Amino acid sequence: MAKSTSKEAQPDQHWVRFVTDGLVEKYIKIDDILSDGGAIPPYSGQFPKQAMKTLKSALTPDAHRRLSGRFRKYKYSAKHNTTTLTIKDETLQRLKAIADKARLGNENYDLILEYLMDPEWEIQTAKEHVAELKMPTGIDVHDKGQLLRAKLRFRASTFQYMLSLIEDAFKMGFLACKAMHAKKRTSAAIQEAANEHLDRLKGL
Repeated sequence: MAKSTSKEAQPDQHWVRFVTDGLVEKYIKIDDILSDGGAIPPYSGQFPKQAMKTLKSALTPDAHRRLSGRFRKYKYSAKHNTTTLTIKDETLQRLKAIADKARLGNENYDLILEYLMDPEWEIQTAKEHVAELKMPTGIDVHDKGQLLRAKLRFRASTFQYMLSLIEDAFKMGFLACKAMHAKKRTSAAIQEAANEHLDRLKGL
């Protein structure tokens, strides 16, 4: 019993960092606070149990559960040296497809990412497998531009050539739009015009 009391008397360093980093205030919104003044009472910066007991009477039940969950997740990540990686679901599915082709467990993302960063040429076959599946990407136009630039970082002339093609496509689209009657600017008509322009670029 004395051992448990001694342990509880030691400040929780994870909570100390959680508070010092301002995460309590970050995860509490104005609407979460029950008092009219929108202020939370002083709470322990060393002992999470005491702090949560104090905050329980000042916050809505949902906000209190959310804050408690945030701290548990923060503490788990700190103890196990993990971090949260946020990606689009489409990107996740592509990673799982690569893992499946390489016969890796598709839940061990450390292993999957290490596999992709390995310079061995044979990894290309797994990437080609995903390309053949034509799985959708979750990145937007801006991110696609960054990805293209990263791929062509050491081929500046090729990148400039790609930019000129994009500029040309924009101008062609603008002129085609002006020439087309408003009632005929349907999605199907626009896609057909875009396909014709792409075919010309491909030399078809």
